[in-house]
Amino acid sequence: MERDLTPLLFPKSVAVIGASPRPESLAGAVLRNLIAGGFKGQLAAVHPKATWDGDVVTARGPDELPFVPELVVWGVSGDVIERDLPRLLDRGSRAHILLTAGFSESGQDGSARERAIVSQVRERGGVMVGPNCMGLHVARPDQRVDASFCRVRPNPGPAAILVQSGSVGEWLLVGMEARQLGAAIKVSLGNMGDLNAVDFIEAIPRYFPEVRQIFVYLETMPEAARLRAAMANLPAHVNVLALHGGQSDVGARAVMGHTGALAEEPALVDALLRNVGIRPVASLMEALDTLELLERLNPCSNRRACVVTNAGGPGILVADALVKTGFTLPEPSTVLRETLRTIVSPAASLGNPIDLIASATPVIFEASLRAIAQAPDYDVIVPVFMHPVTVDATEIATAMERGVGNRHKDTVVCWMPGAQSFAARDQLRTKGFAVIEEPLRVGRALGRWASFTPRKAGVPITATKPPIEDRRLPGNLWGDPEVLEDALWGPFHSTPRKARTVIVPAGPMGLRFPLYAKIETPHAVHKAGSGLIARIEASSDFNSVVSKANCPPDGRWLLQEEVRPGPEIYVGFLRHPRLGAFVGFGPGGATPKPSAVTWIALPANEQELSITIQESPVATWLGIDAARALTSLVAAMASLEARGPMIKMAEVNPAILDGAHLWMVDVRWQAKTEQEGGAGS
Repeated sequence: MERDLTPLLFPKSVAVIGASPRPESLAGAVLRNLIAGGFKGQLAAVHPKATWDGDVVTARGPDELPFVPELVVWGVSGDVIERDLPRLLDRGSRAHILLTAGFSESGQDGSARERAIVSQVRERGGVMVGPNCMGLHVARPDQRVDASFCRVRPNPGPAAILVQSGSVGEWLLVGMEARQLGAAIKVSLGNMGDLNAVDFIEAIPRYFPEVRQIFVYLETMPEAARLRAAMANLPAHVNVLALHGGQSDVGARAVMGHTGALAEEPALVDALLRNVGIRPVASLMEALDTLELLERLNPCSNRRACVVTNAGGPGILVADALVKTGFTLPEPSTVLRETLRTIVSPAASLGNPIDLIASATPVIFEASLRAIAQAPDYDVIVPVFMHPVTVDATEIATAMERGVGNRHKDTVVCWMPGAQSFAARDQLRTKGFAVIEEPLRVGRALGRWASFTPRKAGVPITATKPPIEDRRLPGNLWGDPEVLEDALWGPFHSTPRKARTVIVPAGPMGLRFPLYAKIETPHAVHKAGSGLIARIEASSDFNSVVSKANCPPDGRWLLQEEVRPGPEIYVGFLRHPRLGAFVGFGPGGATPKPSAVTWIALPANEQELSITIQESPVATWLGIDAARALTSLVAAMASLEARGPMIKMAEVNPAILDGAHLWMVDVRWQAKTEQEGGAGS
């Protein structure tokens, strides 16, 4: 059920508990921000000794407040909150921001206290931000709520900043202010005891229809299904980017086999974000660069770029970065080249980049950019300027404005820092230009900007095949591999000829030599490492090899024909308890590397799987025909999400490539425990 955030976001009255005029008082800083921001409603400071000038009502305690505040900001100790918060809830205060630390982030006792407070707020129909947070800002031309001790109050704008760390949010606001970017809302979520990032993503269409960009910084990922639903209901034109911090150690996860070691949580989070339509970024600077381009450029229509520079090296760096992110840099057409030749110095280079050389004057910059802007050859223009001592930077900025004209929405200026050039750089931003100060960042930012397209609802793989039988090996931990082999079988991937028996085999059981004798047991994670596999060259060696093997009581013999040597591939399935289901692939063998595995969050349709595989390093390694077989196997593995609800982990390792066919040599799966929702057997 959607919760009412009106008293939190647009309160008519605010009380700040613990607000003292002392400079070191965080609660006092919140009240000063509310006053300085021009809050239009009633304000109250609750403190035993505090006095405030102006229209601020002062009270020694919550019971002395002459009005019921819609929003209460708490900047006092936890025991005071536990004592006084129920009284204000009973009076009708429904929105609360808890600045105070010392709750769930401090251990089990703090977690219990936090849960008790959240329970009281929810039981009375309230909402809460925090604890352990910096507060929130709402910025609109006609309405402001600066209930935060952040040193920067954002200007109104089309962005929403949702951060678990208040300091991260403050850094972003400092950068956005320098870039003349605004935000309609900035929330420091803290411990997310009650409201979390998903609550605010859900709230954006209802409360902030002007928002076009959302940045999310999270250390604790929300539950996947709810995040996916929130993104599905977000308008398609709203872009969401995210940075994930606090990446946890995978060792605590009770997943066995290679998949347990390969499924590093950062990679899963990245796959989940992409699956639901959120673009991950690698740093806060990437986030700022991307926010600036998304706000100042039109949506990407094509990737033909022209780099125009007065400095050869920076121009080359921009060009290299653009090519790496999928842009093309066509040479100027004959007509454009002839036009430019009448403008530039004879020493200028008219390739792409177009190097006007360091002596280029404002007149040359303006005329060159006008000719490029009027030509149909390019979709994006990237002027690169390094400030030489012979040129006035302000005049160059003005020349860029005039030269590009109404194509400034397709232009990103790489403005290299210089002592006399910062005012000119800001002049460009005031005119609506996107400006980035470092060449490689320009290329990477344009690549991210070009990747943002309106989100489309995915078409998940449906379970057109029957459900998988829940048949386990003795011990109720590992599933019977035969069940999974049958479920994954397809025209491009199958298992080698094989035979299984619970008694010691007396012969090859109709199989051809050479073959492998293996022992399947739930207690061995890796057959080779446990000494449970042997190669048999001929019938004369059979009895000797088998007699040396020690099959435990819960074991089972597997005889399998050898397949021709070929590239070894890993394909895995994982059901994460919080992040959802994933399928992964990469180079296989005895010790596959986590960094080489590509994970895809589910659900995903076969076209999405195919595109991801074709764009991966594995496709380059294997070739097109093999990529088709791999896509088929990965799609079959992805179907386990619906067909095998009891499966926690499944893997094929290795699958050996033979021409355009994959042999599934080793297959296994792990069932969920009863505590995880699996059924016992």
